[in-house]
Amino acid sequence: MRSFKCNFDGASKGNPDPSSGPFCIRNREGNLIYAEVRRLFDGINLVAEVVALRLGLEFCVQHNLLPVILEIDSLSLKNILDGIWEIPWVIVMEIERINMLMKDKEVIVENILREGNQLTDFFTNNILCFAGPGLELDTEFEALDVSPAHRRLSQSRTMVVSTVL
Repeated sequence: MRSFKCNFDGASKGNPDPSSGPFCIRNREGNLIYAEVRRLFDGINLVAEVVALRLGLEFCVQHNLLPVILEIDSLSLKNILDGIWEIPWVIVMEIERINMLMKDKEVIVENILREGNQLTDFFTNNILCFAGPGLELDTEFEALDVSPAHRRLSQSRTMVVSTVL
């Protein structure tokens, strides 16, 4: 049976300041299938985290990468998604979109330790340089050990790393 895992992270350099939202998709064996990082709006960590979750989930649904396990390293976001905590007004719209995407789909939400999210943490903390309004790639992009044919920076300031499905 095929299954997938989606890890994501959101960070803001200053809260509120420029933020990024990376996510990565792995197959059942743990091999990287797809990774993407976007320069988001100026905002706070929680909003960046929720947007990164939505982007990863949208990708999985659009490409039929189901069933999928969403691995969350934010216990507060897990509690919000589970309905244990009230939804802060600043993320209500995003949470509603996420719930609509998850409806009638094979999606499991699991809380993991931060150490389980190392690739998306790498994207968030090492690849993006927030020097002004643009997105710049750091030289540590080479540390990903991904062939140049499988990585690109799109016009929409999105960095993508992909492999053949």
